[in-house]
Amino acid sequence: MKYDECLQVLSPARLNKYAQASGNEKAKTLRLYQYNIKLSQRFYGVIGMFEIMLRNAINAHYKQYFNDDNWIINQARPNGLLEQEASEIVRIQRTYTNMGVYNNDKMVASFTFGFWTYLFTRRNYRIGGKTLLQIFPNKAHGLKQTDIYKQLTAIREFRNRIAHHGSV
Repeated sequence: MKYDECLQVLSPARLNKYAQASGNEKAKTLRLYQYNIKLSQRFYGVIGMFEIMLRNAINAHYKQYFNDDNWIINQARPNGLLEQEASEIVRIQRTYTNMGVYNNDKMVASFTFGFWTYLFTRRNYRIGGKTLLQIFPNKAHGLKQTDIYKQLTAIREFRNRIAHHGSV
């Protein structure tokens, strides 16, 4: 595709940062944009696996901590860990129940990276018994809940930029 066609379909705003980086050389601008796409593809798979491992570790931890295989549903109550997400949790549970396929694994897979990240906010960390850092047995000494939350937020924001075809 020629530069002017790319500019029309992708938008000047999207290509502008690549044009600036290439000194407004059209061929180089397109190469940089294509390189960013390839780089994003490589990161997306790794981050996707990290997201799966994170949510599964959190799920296993809270199943044990709350001694409850259905902890997501049962914590979506007043003063519960997931009180603020209760309406969304109930909606998802009803959908799966009506389809006859409800189980905890489907619930776990239904929530976004943001949902799992927000379990590390001060409020949720406190209500969750201040135990969630146990899922990181090899974390650096002195790393606190706020540090983990900031790092997970940075990963989530990076993932979102990639998912929405922003620049890496």
